[in-house]
Formats: sequence, C-alpha cells, structure tokens
Amino acid sequence: MCRCVAASILPQPRSEAVLLQAFCLSKGLSGVAAGILPQQKKGKHCKVELKSDCSSFKIMTMPKFTQKKGNDNPAISTASLPDIIFMLLFFFMVVTVMRDSNLKVNVTTPNATELTKLEKKSLVNYVYIGRPTENYMNQYGTRPRVQLGDKFADVSDIPLFLANHRKNVPESQRGLIKSSLRIDKDVTMGIVTEVKTSLRKAGQLAVNYSAKPRT
Repeated sequence: MCRCVAASILPQPRSEAVLLQAFCLSKGLSGVAAGILPQQKKGKHCKVELKSDCSSFKIMTMPKFTQKKGNDNPAISTASLPDIIFMLLFFFMVVTVMRDSNLKVNVTTPNATELTKLEKKSLVNYVYIGRPTENYMNQYGTRPRVQLGDKFADVSDIPLFLANHRKNVPESQRGLIKSSLRIDKDVTMGIVTEVKTSLRKAGQLAVNYSAKPRT
C-alpha cells in the first residue's frame, strides 16, 4: 500500500486500473505517480496515487470548486431615468393644448365654406352665446346667455372683460386683438346685436364669427 495522506483504499473498476497501469508503464514512472480521476459522486473528484509497480493505488475524495451562481437578476440601471422623465414632460408641455374655459352654454356653430384660421390665439378673446347646459338650467333658465371666460356674464360686463385681456397682451400687439363670437346656430339675433354693440362701444372693432367647415 502507498504511504500517503490517510484515506480509505477504494476499489476501482478493472478498466480504470488497467488504464492507470498502462499509463505508468508508458511514462516509465518511478516512485509515486499522481493523477486525477472523476468519481461517480456529483460535484467531486478523486486524487489517485500509485505505487511504482502500479500494483495498488489510493483514491482520496477532493471537493470540486464551482463558481457560486446567484438567483437574483441583475439590477436595472436608473441613471438615465431622470433624462427620460424630463424629455416626456417637455414633449407633453409642447403638444398639449390647454382649454381657455369650460363651456357652460351649448354652442353648435353653423357651417361655412369660406374660413380663415386664426394664427395667434393669444390675441383672441372668445365670447360664447347659447342656452345654458343641463347642469345650469335650473339656476339660469333656458334663455340664451353670454359666457365670458369661465363665467356667465351680462352684456354690460364685456368692456371689463376686454380690458383684462389687453393687460395680458404686449402693448405692441394690442392693436391686433380680435374678438371671436362663438354663437349657437339656434340663437336669435337679438342678443347677438347687443353683444356687437357693446364690443363697438368698448373700442373692439375686429370681430369674427366662429364656424365649422361645410362638408
């Protein structure tokens, strides 16, 4: 028996013994020869030490070192997340159109064939004329009413409405201010005439009518 580190002498299959003896003879080994053979147990190897005459050998179990694999997925990098958020915020700020007012009157504009698109909407103030919606009928009745901004108003409130709008427009562009009348097609001309007269007295002469393209 081989004098080595203490370990149990384990029998090996005959084919492995023959291979070990042939290996020793072919290499002309003298003294103790060492080699590595796989063991049937999963995850371990065997260290084989042979005597010079290859008559016996000793097998010692050696642990197999494997790289530890974690089950956790790699973390997602969030370094560029602030840039993406600001890009989306800027995009929606550019493309979103804010409504100037919430309609409290029913307005279905008439159809027309000759239409001109208003370019600078910041220079336009809107006057809505129509019957109150269902939510306001109990309070304001069913007669046609005037809406300035987000509020119901009287015809006498138009000059103050125009003055407040002029304050928000640069002085160099105040001569380009227009008043757009959005009138329901079922409204009679009586209240429309009153509104036009009040606009003229307030010095607002550039007036147009809103309409939909005829199909």
